[in-house]
Order: sequence, then C-alpha cells, then structure tokens
Amino acid sequence: MNLCNLLFAIALSTLLPSVLSQRLSITSPGPNAVVKAGATTDVVLHFESTTSSVKQVACTLGFRPVGAGNALYAATLVFDESGPKFEGSTYTWKVALPNADKFGQGIGQRYNLTLSQFYLLGATNTPMVSEFANVVTVQ
Repeated sequence: MNLCNLLFAIALSTLLPSVLSQRLSITSPGPNAVVKAGATTDVVLHFESTTSSVKQVACTLGFRPVGAGNALYAATLVFDESGPKFEGSTYTWKVALPNADKFGQGIGQRYNLTLSQFYLLGATNTPMVSEFANVVTVQ
C-alpha cells in the first residue's frame, strides 16, 4: 500500500463512524418551501441512528444565500429538557425566524436553510458535526 492509499484509508476511517451512525434530515420546512421572515415556524427533523451510542448535543440553524449575500444565524436548538418535542423518530422545535430587516435585500430570494448537528459518538464520546440543508424562499 503506498502512502496515498494509506492516507485515504485513514481519512475514510475517520469519516465512516459519522456516516454510519447518523441520518438526519429536515422534513419541515421542506425543500422549496416558502418561509416568512419574523414568523415562528416549526422545524421538524427526522432522525435515524444506526447505533445506540449517539448523544445529541445541539443543532444550529441558519440561512445561507443560494446566490450572493450574507449568511444569517437563526437559532440554536438544544437537546435538553427545554429542547425539542420528540415523537417517534422526529424532533420538533418552534423557531422564531430572523426579521425581514436582517435579510436586507434578500427578501424573496432563495436560501439554504442549513442545520449543523453536534453530537457525541461511541463509548469515547468522540465529538462529531454534520450539516444538512433544504433550499427555501424567504418572503
């Protein structure tokens, strides 16, 4: 095995636990949904784990423009007693979206509603992060 193959194998082995342990998707607002700036909306995440040794820590939610523009922080979603409503395999949070003035000229434009998930994996509590996004239009 040459050095390049060895480095690739090491890189793949560090990513594999994350891929195998987590499947998270934003089910609401769904792809191509229209969201209203300043409104409160339900953010629904569908969660599937292939291992029982995952401890959810938090998620952050933001808007990243599809074209030019500035990214906007929307919320931190914490997995604790004040955190999400959990039913079956979904987490639901009520989130107040940023006001229209925060979007500036971005009202009516498409954004990647981006969720970054922070969790601990395995017996060693290895910190992990994953990112998921749906394209939405902000009105």
